[in-house]
Amino acid sequence: MDIKSVIALLGGMILMFFLIEVVEPPTVALLAAQRPADMESYLAARNEPGVIPGRLAIYGIVGILAGYMVAKIAGQYEMAHAAAAFLLQAFMMLRALAADPVPVALPWGTRALLVAVTGTGMLMGAAVRARAARVSPSTEDAS
Repeated sequence: MDIKSVIALLGGMILMFFLIEVVEPPTVALLAAQRPADMESYLAARNEPGVIPGRLAIYGIVGILAGYMVAKIAGQYEMAHAAAAFLLQAFMMLRALAADPVPVALPWGTRALLVAVTGTGMLMGAAVRARAARVSPSTEDAS
């Protein structure tokens, strides 16, 4: 494993975390039945049935972007790098979802769906990048 692989994996995780933290609160505020005023109401609102599809869409789209960037940074073995990044991301997501307090916790099926959508998105993004790399090889100097 070279330094580009480590940077790709960590970069993908950081990108996922950052984009979800930036995009999820406004989406929850938009889709929730009542606009959250504090952290407790936000945690409750993000698990409302009307908000879950929005969260799934966010995780899928951000997963595609993160998978693409992991593959782009890695430069080779795109799918393997995206799969490794997803495994790390899945571990972190499940750990965070398991730590949610019981009153605001999602059902386990929904938690698994969030993780599956993220993984599918990351692999789709990496597949797009791998195909683009095969179709038009990079003109960058491979140092």
